[in-house]
Amino acid sequence: MYRMERGCTLRITNIPPSMTLRSLRDQMAEYGKITNWIAHRYKLCAYVTYETREMASNALQTMREHRRLVLEFANISLEDTHSRNNVRQT
Repeated sequence: MYRMERGCTLRITNIPPSMTLRSLRDQMAEYGKITNWIAHRYKLCAYVTYETREMASNALQTMREHRRLVLEFANISLEDTHSRNNVRQT
């Protein structure tokens, strides 16, 4: 069962293989304080949790307008999605 976390989590998909996970995280950090981060390199997706919903909404709107990435709200706990294919950074 997934637990809800504080803050607000976004799921990011359609990450180009040429984009590094570090550069994606750096870009996402421009929109607010990241409290949790999980990236699935082989699935080309990531989950980012912001401290507030407002930070997540700002990232969602801005990144949708300027990038080919697909962002949407996620309703899961990042701690429960960890598997051996994940890169986990907090």
